[in-house]
Amino acid sequence: MPTLDVGDAFDASFMDDVTVIRHHTSINDKGRRTDNAVGFSIKAVVTASTPADLQMLPDIEYMNKAISVCAPSDQFSDKAPLQGPSEFTAADELLWHGSSYVVMSIQDYSGYGRGFIQATAVSMSQPDPAPMPMSGTQH
Repeated sequence: MPTLDVGDAFDASFMDDVTVIRHHTSINDKGRRTDNAVGFSIKAVVTASTPADLQMLPDIEYMNKAISVCAPSDQFSDKAPLQGPSEFTAADELLWHGSSYVVMSIQDYSGYGRGFIQATAVSMSQPDPAPMPMSGTQH
């Protein structure tokens, strides 16, 4: 078992509130899919994982930005820790500072000190489209 204790990194002055939206999918008695979302708040250390780069593709433009979220394991005692994409569940959505992110990968470091979960999440936001020039406008 690792002996490194990273508990000092989880000082309250480093932590921020992050809202987790967890999507549950089930099949009702009529065979139809139903989706329910449950939100809860966690305390985590959030850092930039990549620079915020504008990706311009032929059909879409989007901000390619990602964050790294490190949260102590003990706050997940009554619920599952952060979840990335899997065959049977949707990835968690994180709301932080007005932006939405989807969890892409999870690293479980529960063996280090009091334990923590590290997640990498990418932006779900698209930039606003550029204004269209008005035809017939004189400059």
